[in-house]
Amino acid sequence: MKTISYMRTVMQYFAYHLSGLSRLHIRYPGFKFSQEEEQQLIELAKGVSFWSYFGFCLVHAIFFITMAALVMSMCIPLAFIIDPSHQSAGVFFGCMGFGIFIAFGFGLFITLGLSGIVMGALGSKPALTEISDHAVLLLYEKIVCQFKRVALFIAILFGPFVLFGLTQNGQVVIKLLQIATFVLSPVLLILLILMVMTRRD
Repeated sequence: MKTISYMRTVMQYFAYHLSGLSRLHIRYPGFKFSQEEEQQLIELAKGVSFWSYFGFCLVHAIFFITMAALVMSMCIPLAFIIDPSHQSAGVFFGCMGFGIFIAFGFGLFITLGLSGIVMGALGSKPALTEISDHAVLLLYEKIVCQFKRVALFIAILFGPFVLFGLTQNGQVVIKLLQIATFVLSPVLLILLILMVMTRRD
């Protein structure tokens, strides 16, 4: 019962997050939901208020950054243990990719759950919805599976992308991506906040 409650809390916050993105017509690559599942996510999101979600994001940012730092701090020494001479870029990038997979494929949902527990302890818990425990369990398992798949994809591409970034053309591409991120991120964040705040159930 506690496990289902944990999954429901995570899914309600995540559903609220997805509802904000959907209003901007943004979808995570590789994430697909049936019509029934989308309706379930919409219903789950109704139990979350904007300020509760905002607080959840702040708490989760702290947990996730801490977790990611711990995971990567263990992967770097691992690379040095496997390759004491520090001659193999493949070993280093492989360990970094492994850390990325662990952080996003497994650690992410641990930190989401911890954030939900903290918000509940602070008296801010999502309101219950009519979605059944079985439906919540299926949604949770599907999203976890999708995140693991995306994490594996990112981990595999990490090494080649870094190596490409060391080339002259790669440096230009990365510079353009940095500029685009710097310019567009604040705009998208403001739009997302406005869309979520004006969301009509």
